[in-house]
Amino acid sequence: MGLVPGMPHIEFLRIRGYRGYLAYITQEHTAKAEADNAEQEANGGAPGSGVANKHYHKDLGWDDGDDVAVIVLEVGYLLIPLVVQSQVCEE
Repeated sequence: MGLVPGMPHIEFLRIRGYRGYLAYITQEHTAKAEADNAEQEANGGAPGSGVANKHYHKDLGWDDGDDVAVIVLEVGYLLIPLVVQSQVCEE
């Protein structure tokens, strides 16, 4: 997009620099977290325990949720035979 004549080249460069900075910070954070987990495993601790465990999320199953909410479907008078099988008219 930045190669098209008339486009704001400075803004594209600014956005590109910002995204590059975010990618660098994310990569550094991931590398640090992996190094911390490797260090804890080497010291005999369970992976993901201690301070690094603050972002641990448990996998959820069907039994972990609340009760299911009731869904109501309102249909017009002439559409009732399409919804309720006992009121289907035979032709």
